[in-house]
Amino acid sequence: MSFLNNPEQVIFLAFVGDRAAGFVSAGMFSAGGPLLQPMAFARIGSVCVAQVFWGKGLGRGLIQHVQAWAVERGAQDIRLSVWGFNTHARRLYEELGFETRAFEMGMRLT
Repeated sequence: MSFLNNPEQVIFLAFVGDRAAGFVSAGMFSAGGPLLQPMAFARIGSVCVAQVFWGKGLGRGLIQHVQAWAVERGAQDIRLSVWGFNTHARRLYEELGFETRAFEMGMRLT
């Protein structure tokens, strides 16, 4: 099943007038296992707002829309990943209540 045909995946668009100004993609998932409590959660895949529209609340509105969508589907948590250098996005996520829970590490091989 493709992303666009899956009712557990969504893309929300933000418009300013008739101009597309941003989008967010998200999906519903579940986790569980011998060491984990079962939990339904939403994962935000991408958040993008055209730079000309930064600071106008579009990113905040898109994420809040995903939060409402996730709650309607029984999510107990919402998650996302952000690059460490993306201070603009990190500040927004922290203002919205997201917290750092893990660090992803990598090593260049070539």
